[in-house]
Amino acid sequence: MERRSCADGAKGPRAYDFAVVDLAGAPAGLKRTLPIRRSTVPN
Repeated sequence: MERRSCADGAKGPRAYDFAVVDLAGAPAGLKRTLPIRRSTVPN
C-alpha cells in the first residue's frame, strides 16, 4: 500500500491509500490488475 496526494482540495491536500491486486485468469502474455483507492479521511 502506498499513500499519495491526488490534488489540493478546499481544506488542503486530498490524500488516499492506493494498492494494486494482481488478478488470475488473464490470457497468455497479459496481466490483469485491480487498483484500489481508500480515502484517509475518517467518515
